[in-house]
Amino acid sequence: YLQNFLARFRRRDGREIWGSASASWVEMSGRRMLLLSTRDVTIRIDAQRREAESRALLAALLDSTRDGIWQVEPTRFAFTAFNAAFAERFRREWGVEPALGQTLEELASPEVAGLWRDFYTRALTDGPFTTEYALEGGARTTQISLSPVTHEGEVFGVSVFSRDITELKQAAQERAAIEQQLLQSQKMESLGSL
Repeated sequence: YLQNFLARFRRRDGREIWGSASASWVEMSGRRMLLLSTRDVTIRIDAQRREAESRALLAALLDSTRDGIWQVEPTRFAFTAFNAAFAERFRREWGVEPALGQTLEELASPEVAGLWRDFYTRALTDGPFTTEYALEGGARTTQISLSPVTHEGEVFGVSVFSRDITELKQAAQERAAIEQQLLQSQKMESLGSL
């Protein structure tokens, strides 16, 4: 007995298709015979292949960035997806390996978990927003953007994009200091001219 066995078949016209085959022994006119039926499932298999390729491409795209990207579901805020950069930052920041299905309460301190729970709730109630978040005891700064994930009016979770902006902030501070020095120099030059 065989049911829904997937295999490649060649049609009479020479074209190859995917078929779902089922077979069983039957009695006919006193003879035992094998009844075999095959259903063409090429369209379904091709659609599954395209979906798998699309998912692999999306995963490769998300993993190619240094920005942390993740998603949580809307009730417990358990991780439903994340990229390699997020996992690396998580290991570096808290020394633990994140896994799908885990919540931040299982991985971080209650203070950190509470803060992120507030971020997720705010995104669900108020909509998308962007803010800054300190990492490594304030040594590094990230810009985080949170958005509710919806499809046809149903909320599926919250997506988060996180970018390390420490160097940008330092450059802005240095530029402000140089501008202040230039302004002070101009003041002193004007005073000297007087």
